[in-house]
Amino acid sequence: MNWRTGLGLIASAVFIAGGTSAALADGELPPAPSYSGTSVKTVTATLRDSTGKDVGAVQLSQDAAGVVQVTVAGSGMTTGLHGIHVHAVGMCEGPAFTTAGGHFNPAAKKHGLLSPDGHHNGDLRNLDVAANGTVTYSDTTNSISLTSGSTSIFDADGTALVVHAAADDYITDPTGNSGARVACAVLAPANPSLATPAPAASPTVTVPLPPRTGTGSAGTGGILDWRWLAVSAVITVTIVAFGLRSRPQR
Repeated sequence: MNWRTGLGLIASAVFIAGGTSAALADGELPPAPSYSGTSVKTVTATLRDSTGKDVGAVQLSQDAAGVVQVTVAGSGMTTGLHGIHVHAVGMCEGPAFTTAGGHFNPAAKKHGLLSPDGHHNGDLRNLDVAANGTVTYSDTTNSISLTSGSTSIFDADGTALVVHAAADDYITDPTGNSGARVACAVLAPANPSLATPAPAASPTVTVPLPPRTGTGSAGTGGILDWRWLAVSAVITVTIVAFGLRSRPQR
């Protein structure tokens, strides 16, 4: 089984355990909201490193209460804890991923789940990569939305999920001292209407006239104009009538 098909198993295991992966070991943090296990909307994305290599699959699922479960399954990343956040722009241009902008923060708060001034909407608990480079991560949040409202990640310029090189200390503004951005996944396109260009308007087609035969009037392409036909008919009738009148009576 590869890490892509493992996303469903991760989500199920986390739900049974009560919401947050045990690998997070962040007991000092406020409890994560509980995810019901039934999704009303799901988003998937591909996580790529700074070289463009595919290193993981991402899935976000939202339940009817508005709780979003974030799961990541992957391999090939550096062992240890890594900050992971939803960023404000749906662009992942390597190698530095600066196009993803800062943390998703429509509520205009300071960074950090331990911040006394609240936290960015995109702040999540650290992601833990195992010694063999694999990761099975899950966290829950009610600070973002996959549907509508001011916290929707599907705003005009989209959003991205970014993994950082170091652990998030959960309090230092603006990034929790989590270091460089080492992997990124686009969660929502910057402009869905531009993702698939609208078809061009159908050009006006001029149907060419048939080739001229040399017997038609100009501009008719060889088909006699009705006016010429009428004139010809009158001339023919006149000639026939004149000929009959000119014949001697017997």
